Amino acid sequence: YERADEVNVLEDILYRADVMIEDKRRECGAEFAVLHLTPNTSDKGGRYAAAIQKQYQGQRSSDRKPQYLEEVREYMAGIHNAVVLGKAWTNAEADDGMAEAAWRAHTAGKSKLVVIATKDKDLRMCPGLHLDWDSGFITDCGLDALGWIGIKELTGKSGKVTKKHDGFGTKFFWFQMLMGDTADNIKGCPKALISGKHKACGLIGAYELLKDAKDDKECLAIVMAAYKSNSYTHYLTGADASWRDVFFSEAHMLWMQRTAGKQDDVKHWIKGMLE
Repeated sequence: YERADEVNVLEDILYRADVMIEDKRRECGAEFAVLHLTPNTSDKGGRYAAAIQKQYQGQRSSDRKPQYLEEVREYMAGIHNAVVLGKAWTNAEADDGMAEAAWRAHTAGKSKLVVIATKDKDLRMCPGLHLDWDSGFITDCGLDALGWIGIKELTGKSGKVTKKHDGFGTKFFWFQMLMGDTADNIKGCPKALISGKHKACGLIGAYELLKDAKDDKECLAIVMAAYKSNSYTHYLTGADASWRDVFFSEAHMLWMQRTAGKQDDVKHWIKGMLE
């Protein structure tokens, strides 16, 4: 809520934050809003420690952060009134908190009572209602936890067309497991057997491998086979790492925890399918 074209005053920024919170609450048609926050003291659900191929969020630079980031985040975490509740996660990420809320509603048969409002695409793996931050449209990705994946084309101001990954549900998670996530510096699977050739597993390759998969077990088998076809070293030590350790490392970083702070959440989910 800081603006590059003017001198920023903290009181003005906090006012803008309040306005945005109320705008989003009304767009969702919600009785109240919960602000999930990741303070700078958070271990981000153990994601830093889990990383093997690349440093988690290692590309992010502190000089890009807003001047009053900490003040605004502390302010939002301290809001506790009839319509807004702030919650700071020290043992998880804000995303995990939102995912837990969505899944709690989903398993209780109350998915229509929770709307996820975020710009972060990672929450797409959660079922239920999602508010598009920019358009204000609410998408119901339904009660099908598997969901779907796709590729969408975006045309820039210059007319250049770029392809982006799209989708919802756990199939979107498997999609990310193969192609990685540049926003969080997560590499994904380096190479996979695609159309008879062992080659880089990017957007198109990941889509081709997963598009016809019918359930999570089939997705799991495809993704594990891809990871198994590579060799790995730890980015810090240079020591060899097993494909299985790398597989679970990437899963740990990409997975939105259904119980926030439960760092072995995704491992239990996957192992349940392997039994």
